[in-house]
Order: sequence, then C-alpha cells, then structure tokens
Amino acid sequence: MAGEIQLNGTSFASESGGTITVNNGTLGSDVVFPTGHVISFQEVTYNTQTNITATSFTTLLDIMSITITPKSSSSHFYLSANIPYYTYSPDKMLTATFFKDDSDFLGLSSGLGTSGTGGATNVLSKTNLVISYLDESSIPSTPVPIKYSVAFKSNSTSIYQRLFDSGITGTFTVMEIQG
Repeated sequence: MAGEIQLNGTSFASESGGTITVNNGTLGSDVVFPTGHVISFQEVTYNTQTNITATSFTTLLDIMSITITPKSSSSHFYLSANIPYYTYSPDKMLTATFFKDDSDFLGLSSGLGTSGTGGATNVLSKTNLVISYLDESSIPSTPVPIKYSVAFKSNSTSIYQRLFDSGITGTFTVMEIQG
C-alpha cells in the first residue's frame, strides 16, 4: 500500500512498492551516519613548479596541507596524494609521506612511497608518486582541528627532484570516515 508522510501539510517522504523516497528535507548537523561513510571531504591542488633537494622530510612551506576539524570523536581519516614530478639523473629518487600537526606521526624513514629513475644514465623520468594512508588515531572527545600535510624528501642534495613540472597539477585529499 503506497503512502506518504507529512508534517504540517508538507510531504517529506513517500512509499511505493516497498521503496521509501525522501522528497524534501535537510539533514541536521547531529545526524549520525553508519560506520564507513564519508562524512567530510577536502582537497587541495598545487601546480607551481618546485625543486627539492632536502634529504629529510619537509612539507615545503605547506604547499599541500589541509586542516580539518573532526565531526566525530570516532572518525578516521583517509589521506591520498598524487604528486607529479621528474628527475633527470640516474638513481635519484623522490620519497613522500604524510605529516600530522607538523610532525612525522608515521615515523617511516622510507616514507609511504618512493619513485625514481633506476640506474640508466641521462634519463628524464616523468611520473606520478601516489601515496595513501588510513589514520585511525584516537581523537579527543571534544575534537580539535588536525592539520595533515604531504612531506617530501630527495635522496640527493646535489640533484633536485622537480615537483609539479611545467605546471602539472598534484592533488592532496583528506576524507573523514565515520568510525
């Protein structure tokens, strides 16, 4: 039996053949979504050519950072970065990882991803370094803003890695996942 639900004469949901359709309405800020749903999404892009020779992780003046305030103390955060770069010298590599509140919270000396040219000589290597991570760290009961950044390092101080070569756009995405 088909039907409809009304409040103050306004129809906001109807049923037909066992399917319920929400016709009108806005979800309030206190709605709780089931575990695993994306409840917040932020992305930054960057495309200014940047050279790096640092051999320890640097966030390069925060060119790829996102500050997000958790909507829930049970949230998790999925981080993903796509970094276009090139190197033109054999055996030179770019390594990337994520920082949280300006610290290397993962503590991985090898980062989350490394890419390089291999052993050939006079090789120009253009590629994308893609990294991702699910941060399941605990969040205070009263959530405070969290700053996530992409950090980079090179294996050489004499030969730079060129990020975002010729204006190619890189992306950094943070998705808050209901925990």
